[in-house]
Amino acid sequence: MPALVAIRNDYDRCAPYDGYASWQAVWEEETGREFGKCAMIGCRNEAEEGVQVFKHNDKHGMCFYIVPLCAECLTERFDSYFRVNGEDMVLVDE
Repeated sequence: MPALVAIRNDYDRCAPYDGYASWQAVWEEETGREFGKCAMIGCRNEAEEGVQVFKHNDKHGMCFYIVPLCAECLTERFDSYFRVNGEDMVLVDE
């Protein structure tokens, strides 16, 4: 099911879990899948980075998720909400 999300403002300063080189590695471990296509609905680009996002209806931004995004979507969608495939979202433990 699609989810409306926005990119966490400080996503690039959030270190992945101990023992992981990147959020991509965390995402792949949690899902049991390798990165493929960008999670943004309608994008056909290959995902390049695991990015932390929060859901539109989480006004306090307390729950973050990792999603695979391509460089283009990461740049173009930084200050706006967009839809991603819900099955591509992995909850971040903070």
